[in-house]
Amino acid sequence: MKAYIRFINLFFLAGLALSSCSKEDINSVFTNGAVPTLSSSVNRVNLVPADSSKNVITFNWSDPNYQIDGAKTSHNVTYTLEIDSLGKNFAKPQRLTVTNAVSSLVNGKDFNRMLANLGIADSARNYSLAIRLKAALYLPSTELVSNTINLTVSPYSTEPIALYPVPDNLFIVGDATQGGWNNPVPTPSQKFTRLDKFTFGGIFQLTGGNKYLFLPTNGDWGHKYAVANAGAAGMREGGDFIVDSGQDIPAPLASGTYKIVVDFVKGKYTVTPVANSELPPTNLYIVGDATVGGWNNPVPVPTQQFTQISSGAFEISVPLSNGKKYLLLPQNGSWDHKFAIANADSPSVKLGGKLVADSGVDIPAPDEAGTYKISVEFINKTYKVTKL
Repeated sequence: MKAYIRFINLFFLAGLALSSCSKEDINSVFTNGAVPTLSSSVNRVNLVPADSSKNVITFNWSDPNYQIDGAKTSHNVTYTLEIDSLGKNFAKPQRLTVTNAVSSLVNGKDFNRMLANLGIADSARNYSLAIRLKAALYLPSTELVSNTINLTVSPYSTEPIALYPVPDNLFIVGDATQGGWNNPVPTPSQKFTRLDKFTFGGIFQLTGGNKYLFLPTNGDWGHKYAVANAGAAGMREGGDFIVDSGQDIPAPLASGTYKIVVDFVKGKYTVTPVANSELPPTNLYIVGDATVGGWNNPVPVPTQQFTQISSGAFEISVPLSNGKKYLLLPQNGSWDHKFAIANADSPSVKLGGKLVADSGVDIPAPDEAGTYKISVEFINKTYKVTKL
């Protein structure tokens, strides 16, 4: 089959700026090529971290033999590999594009990243992929789609390895804390908030010059996290912690409010002072037309009041209407302070993101109406919305 592609003379474009030359076009006859045939060097890839910089697979395809004016051309041919989970019909594939080539090498790091973007992350499982190639010359109308090949893969985990086993919970105890050495400690005020799989954080009032420990189980002295040498330089601001031995952790010399973050990957804790303006609220409420109470303030309680679950962290289960919005308030009945978001344009903010205080825009509700759990933590000022 033949078609016409019009190429504008580049020399004419350059001369147009200098003179008023007459328009000159070149019409060339394009002949459709042959559908390319795709193949791969292997049909199974079991990735390991050592493969990061190595080429783990080669994709090859036949030349589509595009012709212009009866002459074969290999120039300006764009090839796009599309990689997706088997059965997903290339709805949201990962893409790899090359130009003027009939093969492509992929290293372990890039391939593993593409798998992660497809939601393939469990290194203990095998997954099936579907892969195809699209070839095109100049215009989308020239596109040719290859056969689809299948590939079995297993990714490697990019998750860090914890230095110590990560506990389910973490608490602070000691005469530097408001609860003293009494064990069990008062909760939720002396319970850390889990920030991610490996990290805990909390904001605590500490008495200067005193000491404390971290406990994985409230009310149990059987296990603890301490330091090897409490007198070492800098330990009041942070350092390495050890398990089930050592000495009490020294608090900063000045009494005040501090953020403590405990990282089980690095085996470290950090202690930083918190300004009064950055303190977590004592209470938290939800208001907005996405809620049953609408924009009426004060809001109905207890249905629109959060429950504090740990240091600086709150949760609520509440019905939300889709297409509506809401805000978080630290004081019921007052508009003086609020927690909102900086930008509502991204669809992801409907399910979570970063909060800003006393500025920003209303938070959009999820696309589907229903009952949701909203989790808010003021260690990093984030929120998460989960459908129940």
